[in-house]
Amino acid sequence: MGSGSGLWRRWPLLAAVAFAVLLIVGHLVVGARPPDVNATGDQAAAYFRGDGAAIRASAWLTIIALLPFGVLVAWFRRQVRGAARDVLLLGGAAYIMAQTVWQVLSVAPALHPDQLDPRTARTLLDVTAYVGPMLTAGVLLFAAPIAWAWMRHDNTAPSWFGWLTVLLVVEQAVETVTILGTSGFTAPGGPMNFPLGAGLFVVWVLACGAVFPADGAALPARADATQRAVPA
Repeated sequence: MGSGSGLWRRWPLLAAVAFAVLLIVGHLVVGARPPDVNATGDQAAAYFRGDGAAIRASAWLTIIALLPFGVLVAWFRRQVRGAARDVLLLGGAAYIMAQTVWQVLSVAPALHPDQLDPRTARTLLDVTAYVGPMLTAGVLLFAAPIAWAWMRHDNTAPSWFGWLTVLLVVEQAVETVTILGTSGFTAPGGPMNFPLGAGLFVVWVLACGAVFPADGAALPARADATQRAVPA
């Protein structure tokens, strides 16, 4: 009974692990990284013709990953107060919608790749490349309320988690410059989006799952928050 209740208490962490594993495997199953924004139309078409089954499997795993993520959004929303709860919910919903649109645009061309025109393939990859920069808005709206709650001592999250959340918010704000980039590190869909921004976000979601258990009973109270609660 005790082990079962302990496992239930850790369900946010288990959900975060499921999200991370499914998302990472979904990206790895394709093998080849999609052509960058400077690739030719022929290279873009060749990518979709390479392994349609792997691209479809990747989309399926990513969509399944959004299921535990959606549950986590509802749980993390309970860790903040006031209007910040609605901001966090909007950010989580925006992330899910952007990921869904991204998968649709990525998997559809692989259904009939033999009929895919190179110019169409290049245009579709250009569109999907900008999903990464656009995801930053959803992540910012999702993470910023938790950072704000930590700074206001509205929850008992430890300092390391608070600073990790602040780091994610700052990184995502800077990452918006990929909308303006055209090549290299800051290109849309480039290394600044994946793996840097995406990797940091996955690590942060795992940290959230560890820091916010189902009952919160084991969370250590922050010393400065405790001092604030003591009447003068």
